[in-house]
Amino acid sequence: MEIRLKIENNMSKAEERAILEKLRDAFAQNDDNYLAPLFTREFTNWACQRIQDDILVNPMEYITAYSEKEWEKEIKDLKEKLEEAQQGVIEMNEVAHNATESANYLQEEKYKFEDLIFAKNIKIDELENCIVNLKAKLYDLCVI
Repeated sequence: MEIRLKIENNMSKAEERAILEKLRDAFAQNDDNYLAPLFTREFTNWACQRIQDDILVNPMEYITAYSEKEWEKEIKDLKEKLEEAQQGVIEMNEVAHNATESANYLQEEKYKFEDLIFAKNIKIDELENCIVNLKAKLYDLCVI
């Protein structure tokens, strides 16, 4: 697309905005161009508003303001993610604490159970000895 621009001193605001809109439309149709990213709808709308408000158009102000907005948004997003991560850490610490308490309780119960088994095994040994002694006495009684 070929465009012709007539640029003069003392142009009206409408004429200056029309030039920006022509550039935007031309680069939108020919976006495989190094200048195409400069003439975005957002930038040209911003520039047209500046012209309407009698403020000189300085692309660096747009870029800086855009960058600041992007940084502010990114910082806000990162703060939210940090808060979520911190809450996740708190929750995981609670889970770990509860798991540790459960493990300690189960370990104590295991020790009690082992002590009970040990005591029962001693009792079984005593009863087996008692059975052996009783069998021996029974044998002695039967033999006599």
